Amino acid sequence: MRMKLLAGAAAAAIGAAGATGAQAQDWLSGWYVGADVGYAWSEGIDAQSDANATDGRPYDWTFNNEDNVVGFGRLGYRFNPNWRMELEGGYRKSDIESVLGIAGRAQPIGLCQAG
Repeated sequence: MRMKLLAGAAAAAIGAAGATGAQAQDWLSGWYVGADVGYAWSEGIDAQSDANATDGRPYDWTFNNEDNVVGFGRLGYRFNPNWRMELEGGYRKSDIESVLGIAGRAQPIGLCQAG
């Protein structure tokens, strides 16, 4: 899934570069704004405990996250064609949807913050 996303992003970048490459010009200096909106999906995070279960093997879990919309915005100033200064902020919410373990073994009963 990640490879498909990477390939799609690369294809879009190549297409955008090819469409504007012949029209490259020395843009004016000054303020600019930008925004990006997208969608994020996760394949889950596989984890293994340091402690062993009663059967002598470590616990194994898969944490699945919710899919959600993401957004990023930026405000910047272009000093010349080679120098810019930007302030960027973003939003990406992805709550844990489920925690799965191996059937027949102890399962987590709750999650807490570190510390």
